[in-house]
Amino acid sequence: WDERNLGFEVDDQVEDLIDSVCELLGPKLIEVDVTERFIRPIIDLESAIELSYYSNIVVNSYVLQSIVANVVLSSSDVLELNENEIIDSCLELCDLLQFEFIFCKPCQDLSSIFSLTLETMIVTDEILYVEPVKVRNSEVEDDGIELLPKRYRKDRYFDENKRLAFLRNILRPLLSTYVEVADSLRDFVDRASSESDFIKNLVAKLKRKWDE
Repeated sequence: WDERNLGFEVDDQVEDLIDSVCELLGPKLIEVDVTERFIRPIIDLESAIELSYYSNIVVNSYVLQSIVANVVLSSSDVLELNENEIIDSCLELCDLLQFEFIFCKPCQDLSSIFSLTLETMIVTDEILYVEPVKVRNSEVEDDGIELLPKRYRKDRYFDENKRLAFLRNILRPLLSTYVEVADSLRDFVDRASSESDFIKNLVAKLKRKWDE
């Protein structure tokens, strides 16, 4: 997964690529400061929704890493993490998002993919470090295979890991929308509503929160 073709490489033409993207998005979605060479999004709900539409194409390339990042960061009050618990939580998120993304090939095991993703992120992004585990004789099979799952520990710089925060934020808008939709559905438990009215009320609710 980590060696997939993302469709571009960082080379001498990267500035041409950025200029082309800015031209594609246009002034309704982004503001380009030529003097400071800075790009800012237009801050309103309609522009944010359209920008999300474009960003969804990129999300597929980072969805596995983002799921791991969301799971790891959701346990902010826990210092030690169990590999099996992390992977189980990742699979739960995949179940929630199963109609949004294709996570792996049909012939692949998703648990193994997440195990590899986690190991790679630990090595490259230093999100956690492996906690040494002492194995008792009763926890080792006759052939000497260790039964205990790997355990990981957060270091003192865990909360300052910008790469982890970046990966989490890739899926955060989508997950936040799921939460808002689920919360809004509770308002219609005792009364019927058309789909169009529900969406209208949901968008109005999101706009109020955006303005706040």
